Amino acid sequence: MRDVRTVAMSRGWLAVVPLALALGACAADPEPAAEPEMESEPAMESEPASMNPRVFFVSPEEGGTYSASTPVTFEFGIENYELSPVPDVVEDPRGGMGHHHLGLDTDCVPEGVVIPRDDPTWVHFGDASATIDMMLEPGEHSFVLQLGDDEHRAQADEGLCARVTIQVEEGI
Repeated sequence: MRDVRTVAMSRGWLAVVPLALALGACAADPEPAAEPEMESEPAMESEPASMNPRVFFVSPEEGGTYSASTPVTFEFGIENYELSPVPDVVEDPRGGMGHHHLGLDTDCVPEGVVIPRDDPTWVHFGDASATIDMMLEPGEHSFVLQLGDDEHRAQADEGLCARVTIQVEEGI
């Protein structure tokens, strides 16, 4: 009969596996959870996903249903671009800044085109405000939020026009 040492020597590789496991367990970091925590930390989430400017609807919620008997509150957000009132005198539009325009049941205006001022489809926020309450007729309504410069020209950046569609109903 062979003793344990003989078996270990003749099958050396079998002895190495348990020894490596034992040594690995002894030499392991007493806090092995530190690495997975680092991987799951939201460090990347706290950094902006993009430095590209964008506008967005804080409210109303996409696909939301709202009452026709009360005003719908619109609130707009902006990132990586400066929201600024239109100056009294505009010689040249200021770069990197603009103001909101809200379009009702319309599409975004192409880059560089002046967003219509006397059109009831568009609401201008030349004072750099970012909220409005609106009474709406029952039905489905689509809105666009578009950033314009000091001359009310649609801005070039892709993220500077956002859309939301809501349903307005009687009796809710």
